Amino acid sequence: MGRLFEKRMDFIRDVTSIVFPILRSFGHMFFGFLLYKYQILSKEATKEISHLVLKLLLPIYMFSKIGILSSPDTLQFIFPILTIVLLCIAVGIGATYLSYKYLLGNLNCFLNVYFALNTFTNFFLLPLLTVDGICQPYGYLGKYESCKYDIQLVLLFTMMMNVYVFTITDYCYETDSAKYRFEVLERGNATLSQVLLPRDPQENSNISLERSTIFTSPNIQKNRFQEILGRLSNRSIICSIAGFILGVFPPTRALFFAEDATFRWSIDILYDLTMNLIFTNIILGYSLAETYFNKQDDGSPSFLNKTQFLYIVLTKLVAVPIIGFVVFYILRGFSEFFQDPVYAYSQYVQFLTPSANVHIMFAIKHQYAKKDVSLLLLYESLFSLPSISLFSVFFLKSIT
Repeated sequence: MGRLFEKRMDFIRDVTSIVFPILRSFGHMFFGFLLYKYQILSKEATKEISHLVLKLLLPIYMFSKIGILSSPDTLQFIFPILTIVLLCIAVGIGATYLSYKYLLGNLNCFLNVYFALNTFTNFFLLPLLTVDGICQPYGYLGKYESCKYDIQLVLLFTMMMNVYVFTITDYCYETDSAKYRFEVLERGNATLSQVLLPRDPQENSNISLERSTIFTSPNIQKNRFQEILGRLSNRSIICSIAGFILGVFPPTRALFFAEDATFRWSIDILYDLTMNLIFTNIILGYSLAETYFNKQDDGSPSFLNKTQFLYIVLTKLVAVPIIGFVVFYILRGFSEFFQDPVYAYSQYVQFLTPSANVHIMFAIKHQYAKKDVSLLLLYESLFSLPSISLFSVFFLKSIT
């Protein structure tokens, strides 16, 4: 009887050491919810703060943090890790696409394509803070050595790769050809290749030839490629690469990034400025509160009813994590990376977290289905806490 009681108490301690750290990010979001409810912060102020965080503080954070964590030894494992991160993102996008295609096949094709590409990408703080919390001494993974330094670098590289993926896919929908793609999507029965690279100008007589030729003209293709390269050279990515290069180069590391470096104080100043990055989650909570308290029709087209909303949320927060769990369990037999619970969870958490605010960014740019994507983000966030907690417990208990 005593042994059974001890086992139950150990299980409860394990569960709480996983669930309680996850509450960390949601606490920030709840604070943003309260800021909106009691009108402590204006909507204009949130826009200014978001602009400051994304344009200035995030690049500074990536530069200083990656520079501090990098070292000449990092070069030995950086390329294998980047390959694994890209593989996990590809698996996540594939799992999302298959889930929407086969579980939600009766819905508008807009969901199958766009959600497969951008719903999975999450380059904001929720995945990073979730793993960081569980890796704290009070967290379930805090006893593992890899929690101290390596995992933070892996998380930052994962965040950077998500930025790359989002930048490329977002560009596919931001040009004038987006109107053409929407017409293809609204027709229904469109394939992934038709939406990303539609090449047949005659595939629908209702779609103008001028829009179709944007995909076939060599000059336009070249300009599109150059613009994509320009977009990939954004502040966060450039600062990440710069921080990594300066961090692994011995002379600059000895001057700026090492613990006893002469000018380490200057890097610490930059890093201290980025403590306000937590506003990303606070502003997200503020946006969710705005959606919750203002559900009136904004005049944008709507494609979904309540049942379909529920199906989509369950697909994202249940089907995708299950597929990810099966894939990761298989990968454990092929790579030492996935045998380490800390590294494995750092990638699996991408399958669990909601889609940040990429939906909102897309809707604002294109004035397309704003109401639907706002509500989806709200419902995903509300259901994500029990979903993340449940699958995190299941995943970590099964691999440790």
